[in-house]
Amino acid sequence: MPWIERPIGDETVVQALSDDLNSLPKPLTRFLILRGVDSLDAAQRYFRATQASLHDPHLLANIDVAARRIARAIKTKEKVLVYGDFDADGVTSTALVLQFLRSHGLTTSSYIPHRQEENHGFHASGVELACSRESTLIIVVDCGTNDEETAALAKEAGIDLVICDHHQNEGKNPFCCAHVNPNRKGCDYPLKEVSACALAYKLIQVTLEELDQPVHLADEYFDLVAVSTVCDIMPLVDENRILVREGLKKATCRATPRSPSTSIRCRL
Repeated sequence: MPWIERPIGDETVVQALSDDLNSLPKPLTRFLILRGVDSLDAAQRYFRATQASLHDPHLLANIDVAARRIARAIKTKEKVLVYGDFDADGVTSTALVLQFLRSHGLTTSSYIPHRQEENHGFHASGVELACSRESTLIIVVDCGTNDEETAALAKEAGIDLVICDHHQNEGKNPFCCAHVNPNRKGCDYPLKEVSACALAYKLIQVTLEELDQPVHLADEYFDLVAVSTVCDIMPLVDENRILVREGLKKATCRATPRSPSTSIRCRL
């Protein structure tokens, strides 16, 4: 079948933008306009956005409460369990939070549910492991939004719960200390399609603030955020483009040159 071009409407916009972009070929200019990039300023933001263009993490509802609870766990050296998911976003989110907590000297455990036996979601087996490890806090990443029953089990066990997730809420209201999710009702975060690992990165940023530590320390995990964004098929628009670009830079910096005696070494 032949390609069917989407109409632009006013073709003079194509010529005007092409001229503004140093005679960019019209097919590429049309590509930009069809994706909402219809001015010189928008094109500069699209191609040359910096970390300064990332959204303020404080726009995420409940993130300050979640960060204060995690900071308290760090200050008092609590035992923490990080519960994730078995896909790329869940694993990278879990790795990010674990590495951050361990870098601050905490005793941590992790739980990834079995793909065939448990499927997705926050399961009672995670709470059981937390109890056996004497954990006082569970941080759930990439799931938990719709798991009211398991959240209730954590409450009954006297374990605090922080949920950092990006899935749509199905009318559930899990009991927890804090529920960070751009898709929850009342959250004004401007980008809704963002990976759970990117949200965990934002949560670490605010936690560092609570600890009076430099926020840029969270940039250590850009490579994990990039993997999660691409593998979870988040749209490469807005800050997702910046996060992936910075992650590729970080992954490149971690690699060592190939030689007969060495190979590419990467944390992932």
